[in-house]
Amino acid sequence: MMIKQGTYLIPTLAILKAIIEGGTKAGVPETSLEKAKAVYDVHRKSFEMAWKAGVKVGLGTDYLSDPMSPMGENAVELKLYVEAGRSPMEAIVAATKINSEVLGKEDELGTLEKGKLADLIVVNGDPLTDISILCDKSNIISVYKSGRKVPRLNLE
Repeated sequence: MMIKQGTYLIPTLAILKAIIEGGTKAGVPETSLEKAKAVYDVHRKSFEMAWKAGVKVGLGTDYLSDPMSPMGENAVELKLYVEAGRSPMEAIVAATKINSEVLGKEDELGTLEKGKLADLIVVNGDPLTDISILCDKSNIISVYKSGRKVPRLNLE
């Protein structure tokens, strides 16, 4: 049904993982921890099934700058996509090209093509070999917005 209707799936695997791994320290109630543990595998499996069925899957997170999900650490979602069986390139395409389609901005964003905004990062390493390098902010050498280099935010 999702394919027929052109519906996109934007799962948020990372927030459940953050609750499971850091919820106790952050003061998440035990009932919420148990709920996150109970639904994580089902959530991941439904993501895998949808992708395999041909549903267009973008990349999303509920990162809100709280103790469990600090701003700038949302690349963990890419890592979780790869752990769920996607290639690093498939995960990057989900975050860029597919997400631009979700926003209706595919003519402006999502791929590096003439006439598009050219938002990109330059990284130390090859994320197609090891997607987790994107989880370490110190590996991001430069950030470009609309083709222009912009200052880095605080790396702490």
